[in-house]
Amino acid sequence: MTRSWCQPLVLLAGGRRSRMGMPKALLASDRWLDEQLEALACAGVSRVVLVLGHALGEQLAALPWIERHLGRACTRAGLSLRVVVNPQPGRGPFSSLQVGLSAADGPALGAFVLPIDTACPEGSVFAALADAMGPGVDAATPSFRGRGGHPVLLGGLLASRVLAESSDGRLDRMLRALPVGRRVRVPVRDPRVLTDLDTPTELAAHRGA
Repeated sequence: MTRSWCQPLVLLAGGRRSRMGMPKALLASDRWLDEQLEALACAGVSRVVLVLGHALGEQLAALPWIERHLGRACTRAGLSLRVVVNPQPGRGPFSSLQVGLSAADGPALGAFVLPIDTACPEGSVFAALADAMGPGVDAATPSFRGRGGHPVLLGGLLASRVLAESSDGRLDRMLRALPVGRRVRVPVRDPRVLTDLDTPTELAAHRGA
């Protein structure tokens, strides 16, 4: 039986056009968004907040179901999904994270954070991160062969601090600034925690793996 998680997951898809040649959420036009949502459901995630931003008009044209559900919960791939928009995506990904956390019904439980261009790992990764969040731990990050990756699990206290930061903050800096012991790096066996899909070639190679 798949273990499920009480923490929501913030899926960041508000980035600019980049080497991928399209807004990253438009990867859904060849099913990447649905693949991510299906993989998250299989991994035990039950609630997702999808944050959009740049090229919103193109995203809504390509994915009309999103426009029907903007700002409210719907069911997709067996998940409770809420789609929200960063009204000022030019402020950067930290501001999108703040928008996503705000929409996740408050930070009390904390949240997983995953960029849309990082492959969803297997459920054991989520389990390991959740198990690492003991008393006094503010964040858990997976590592594969010594390299850190995603998703990141924020505890409730750190999620509250993220919301209180100015919009030009940086999550990586906040993680590095945590005192020893308050951030836990969790060794995992799934190399997908390192997967960064920035180009169509990388996406095709990942699908063929």
